[in-house]
Amino acid sequence: MRTMRFSKNDPMLSLFKMANYRVEDAESDPTGTSVVYFPIKSDAERSEQDVSIYEKMALAATAQRYWSDNSVSVTISFDPKTEAKAIGTALHMYDGQLKTVSFLPMDNGSYAQMPYTNSNADEYEEGRMTLFPIDFKGIYEGMGLDAVGEAYCTTDACEVKLIKDNA
Repeated sequence: MRTMRFSKNDPMLSLFKMANYRVEDAESDPTGTSVVYFPIKSDAERSEQDVSIYEKMALAATAQRYWSDNSVSVTISFDPKTEAKAIGTALHMYDGQLKTVSFLPMDNGSYAQMPYTNSNADEYEEGRMTLFPIDFKGIYEGMGLDAVGEAYCTTDACEVKLIKDNA
């Protein structure tokens, strides 16, 4: 399962609820944030558990070097039983090659509402089969929040754009 956090006033939230997605209050902010669970299936030949923290760090460093012109932000998942002691070594090996990196244990219980949790094929099918299609028409026709655009900031000031309601 993949969890995503949404503001309680996000118009998408009602669509997920109507489509029977699992939606619950975020434990970190129950009054302002909801967590939506999405069943995810992968046809990858290797699972995340099969990739070592060293390979994950190497992939992130490669992306940082050859793809990103700013900063790759990566969360490296690791097996707390077998790889926790290797984190310091991995950080030392890739010192200067990554700007931002964090580590998250793969134990499905480090904290509530983790970004990814493992499920078996039966759990995936059960979750998927209870969902209804989502009609995004309302979002595309203006029910969603309008983007304001970028704010351009200097060292002491930011451009602020006001949106006037023409209704």
